[in-house]
Parts: sequence; structure tokens; C-alpha cells
Amino acid sequence: MVSVVVPTRGRPDFLARALESVLEQTYRPIEVVVVDENDVVGENKIKTGKIVEDIRDRARVAGVPLQYLGDRDPGGACKARNDGAAVSHGSLLAFLDDDDFWRPRKIQSQVEALEDAGPETALIYTGREIVDTAENRVKCWYPTYRGWILEDLLVKNVINTLSSVLIRRNVFEEISGFDPAFPSRQDLDLFIRVARAYRIDFVPQPLTVYTNLFNDSISKDYAKKVKGRKLILNKYADLYEGRPGLQSRYYYGSAKLSLKHHDYSGAVAWLRSSLKAQFSFRSFGRLFLTLIRHPSALIQKTERPN
Repeated sequence: MVSVVVPTRGRPDFLARALESVLEQTYRPIEVVVVDENDVVGENKIKTGKIVEDIRDRARVAGVPLQYLGDRDPGGACKARNDGAAVSHGSLLAFLDDDDFWRPRKIQSQVEALEDAGPETALIYTGREIVDTAENRVKCWYPTYRGWILEDLLVKNVINTLSSVLIRRNVFEEISGFDPAFPSRQDLDLFIRVARAYRIDFVPQPLTVYTNLFNDSISKDYAKKVKGRKLILNKYADLYEGRPGLQSRYYYGSAKLSLKHHDYSGAVAWLRSSLKAQFSFRSFGRLFLTLIRHPSALIQKTERPN
């Protein structure tokens, strides 16, 4: 059985679409666990409960058991996913964000790929289609990284969205699930721990549909992104040790994030760290251009990555 864990907070209208996409999966047996992260009192709590009840009969007809963890205080995305996994029954786990959805053969394709790959492979991800809130296609993303990809993940999240992932339960439990210390990049943290001991593979088709939201969700929260990036560096200091090239590239990616959010002093700090780890003309050039265009970034107080 495949267990699908769907944490939800503040997006009841999107939730209905996500759950429908689970019911439309061609694979059986499958179950779904909805973990309500809404505040105990509020309109979203009421709407979410109603949506779950409305879809429960259709789930029963479709042969998809549905659990609703609604009587709980919000504890964050990591705890929600861990709680959902803990009450589920499948030997395989999938996680679906409430604003994303799947194409019908998503799970079927991943289960077949995992069976073909053998026990050395613990996780299968898919390509993804990116849409706006009206479901207009923005672009498609196709995966290229497979096998022993630990070093790739130490540079950037090459798997991308968690909604695309199918993982063996025994491996998820072996690595103790999601780490609640991470306010962001909790998916990358999980992937790194998997990649330390197992192969990772993919289904190339864009079977996961990612909704590009322009709001204050975690994926758009700069402060949380920066904290998550620093936590990765601290938690996996042993893996970065002796790999200056990987450190330099990770710092460079962090600088690009700071530039995207117009934090030029933060970008300067990341680029200095990149050059300190290992010189590259790319980092040097980006630092030079940043200082030429934003000279005040040099005199503003900067917090060195740690």
C-alpha cells in the first residue's frame, strides 16, 4: 500500500483539488491522511473539515481509505508530515502539499520504477509541471540526477519539490523522518540523509503539478530560507569538510537567493564565504558586480554564514 500524507494550512480551496488527484490515481491500494495545521479556532479550520467530509464518500467509493487528523494544534510542516506518516499503514510513503496535485499515473509509475530499481534505491521522484493559480502552465521541469547523488544534493536541491517523492517507509523510519528544527529546506535535509546510504532515481514525466503561489508561504519567506540554508551547513559540516568545491558552490547558490530578494549585504557575505572556500571566477565576478552596483552593501553590517 502507498500512504499519502497531505498537510494543510490556510488553503482549503486548493486542498480539494489535491485530494481529488489522489482519488484519481490509477494505483491501488492507496490511502490518504490529511493533517490539519490550521489554528484550532477559525474559518479555515471549519472549511477544511467540511472539504474533508465532502470528499470522504467519494474516497470510500474509490476504495481509498481517508484519515483526518483535525483535532490537533498546529506544530509546523515537519511535525505534520511525521504525524501523518505515523498513523498511516503503507510500506511506501508519498507527501503532497495542499496547493499541489498529481497526474493520474504518478504513483503507479513510481511504484513500478521502485520495483525495477531494487532495494538499493529508496526514493523515486518525478518531473514536474509548474502552473499558476489558474492552472495555466508556466513551464515543465525534467529531472536529470539519479543514482548516488549525495554530492549533488550538498550543492542544491536537485530533487526539488517534496510533492514529487515516493519513499520506502522503512528508510523514512530509519532516518527518523523530518527534522522539526528546519523552518525551510526540510525536504533537502531529508533527501541528504537518504542519499548518504541509498540510491535515488526518477520518473522523467512531469507527473507532479506544482502551483506557483505569490504570497507569504514558506517557499516565499526569505528569512526562513536563509535559516534553512545555514542549518544545512551546520548539520552536515562533516560532509562538507574536505569538499571545498561543494562548499563554494553551496555558498554561491545562497548568494543568488540573497540577490533575488535584494539583500545585497547578505549576498556579499555569502560570496565572500564562497571565495574563501574555493576561488572561482564566477563567485569573484558576481561579488565584483554586486559591489559595483550596490556599494553600500560593503559598509552595511553583514552576518557571515555559519
